[in-house]
Amino acid sequence: MANTISRRIYDFLKDFPPYNIIPSAELHTISKNVSVQYFEAGQSVFNVGDASKEFIYVLNQGAIQLCREENGSLRIYNKCDEGDTFGIRQVFGEDKYFFQAVAEEESLIYAIPVVLIKPLLHRFPKFTLYLANSFAVNTRQFNAPEIQTAKTEAISDLINTQIYLSRLATPNSIRKAVTCTADETVQQAAKRMTLKRISTIVVIDAENKPLGILSDSTIRKKIGLGKFNPEEPVGHIMTTPASCIKPNTSLADIQIQLIRQRVRSVCVTEDGTLHTSLIGIISEHDLIIAHGFNPAVILREIQNADSVDTLKTMMERSADLLSTYLEREVNVEFVANIFAELYDALTVKCIELSIEEVKEDIKISEGIDITQYNFCWLTLGSGGRREQMLRTDQDNALIFEHISTSEFKVSETDSDIKNPKPEIRSAFLHLAHSITAKLKAVGFDYCKGNMMARNPEYCLSTEEWKKLFLHWIDIPNEGSMLKCKIFFDFRPVFGKFELASNLRIEVLKIASENSLFLALLSKSSLLTSPPLGFFRNFLLEKTGENKNALNIKNRAMVPITDAVRVLSLSLSIEEVSTLQRLQKLIELDSQNAEIYKEIIGAYEILMRFRAMNGLKQGNGGRYVYPEELNKLERILLRHSFIPIEGLQNIIRLRFTGQI
Repeated sequence: MANTISRRIYDFLKDFPPYNIIPSAELHTISKNVSVQYFEAGQSVFNVGDASKEFIYVLNQGAIQLCREENGSLRIYNKCDEGDTFGIRQVFGEDKYFFQAVAEEESLIYAIPVVLIKPLLHRFPKFTLYLANSFAVNTRQFNAPEIQTAKTEAISDLINTQIYLSRLATPNSIRKAVTCTADETVQQAAKRMTLKRISTIVVIDAENKPLGILSDSTIRKKIGLGKFNPEEPVGHIMTTPASCIKPNTSLADIQIQLIRQRVRSVCVTEDGTLHTSLIGIISEHDLIIAHGFNPAVILREIQNADSVDTLKTMMERSADLLSTYLEREVNVEFVANIFAELYDALTVKCIELSIEEVKEDIKISEGIDITQYNFCWLTLGSGGRREQMLRTDQDNALIFEHISTSEFKVSETDSDIKNPKPEIRSAFLHLAHSITAKLKAVGFDYCKGNMMARNPEYCLSTEEWKKLFLHWIDIPNEGSMLKCKIFFDFRPVFGKFELASNLRIEVLKIASENSLFLALLSKSSLLTSPPLGFFRNFLLEKTGENKNALNIKNRAMVPITDAVRVLSLSLSIEEVSTLQRLQKLIELDSQNAEIYKEIIGAYEILMRFRAMNGLKQGNGGRYVYPEELNKLERILLRHSFIPIEGLQNIIRLRFTGQI
């Protein structure tokens, strides 16, 4: 009889996560030690404040409510259905239950000893991540230290070289080789290598077939030590024959070939032999980059890039990195900061390439040396907030040091500011066009609203920017409110950062002292409510191509960023990141600290959902389809919407009465 019961338990558990991750033999062992418990409707499995038991629970039949008394009434936080796991505090070292678990109807529950669960945590990272997320959802303790520790350990176990080594060297991912002929001099080849910033050049014949390889180490050993003359032909000192592979060879096989043949590079040819045309080259360094888990490697490659094509390749590799991080539940603020650094480096490189490209043209057309003038490139919106993980539209602006000549008028204002020298404005617009074009070529589309530095309205001097912000604040309207939401989140990326920091100090002072502006901005931030109905059901798009989808950007993320921005402006908080602003609000507005903490957890969930959805759909990720989510994901998403109302209530109480 006991074997029959354990078999039924096994057959049940194997169909539900996370138990479907556990190998069959081990799940059979666990099933033999499970106890079956019966609860009548209204009976509690455990109560708030009870010492946590030595079991975790899986609902076999019936329904269990997780609830807690708040302000004199019972609030239901979650409802467990068949196959759901609950009561897992003991797994993560928590000693008392946060909720009451009560049977809504007659229920059968499987109680699994914690002592059998804990050994699985280090062996099966996905099992750990599932339990950690379940615990966070059920308790709303998204950032609890014990949860972050469990996730970190699981992530470390997941990130291994097996994933990387299984990848293939596809034709699109193979680096184009720099080549020379065997009769060219070593000096000529070395000069080409220096200009291209490479350490290896492939020696080819007249039919583009590889004859050998010349590396910088070979040049140092044979030329530097005086064994050969720099004017001798490359063919005299090259390493021959070249090691070859064919396209679509796995990175694991390439690694083995490099080790076996004791070479640092292999040539990719049409059939993997010396007798067909050269396609490209793969080096030890390329394999390190292809590993993809080290953003520092990608960052260095961006910084050393000499073309837009190289930057495009690095961005494709960064997409692989993002996918890996998100799949392995790496802390989303860490991921966002990593990608802010990568995208900043990419922007800086686009600016550097553009300056080199256009400075002579500008000198001819405008008669000035643009490198002699101070300016600062600003990134705006989600990029400014360090939250841009996907390659969405670019939002940017340019601020240059004011050198005036005559009177003029700035767009949207009746300004009496002295006009910057027209040739300076023209020069920076010329530069901005080049920079934004390169960013587009890399993968950041032009802003549909033209909020870019290439637009003369947003390529302004320091005095013009101050006047424009003052205009938006003193004469607010619907259009200026929209621009405030984007331009108030500016962040310097390149140039003289002091220009941006001085502007921020002045803008914060003006905004924080203008109660009418803050009230109107707060009213604008309340136009969208969280996408939950009366019964906590999702409010979906009713028409259009995204019918039955959740717009998590406009309906959930924007209400958070807008509300946090208003509160930050009112308190002159200099931080731009939403999460950093919230941390500062916890310090400065302690009476609402718990709400801000909940919003931090909610916003991190929304950032992760949007990024994962964007990678899946190949777009900005704003639309999520609930039917494509599993139950845990739907619960996570629903719980992330709940705190938004509390945040908006702070705004209502604090500002809207001033309108």
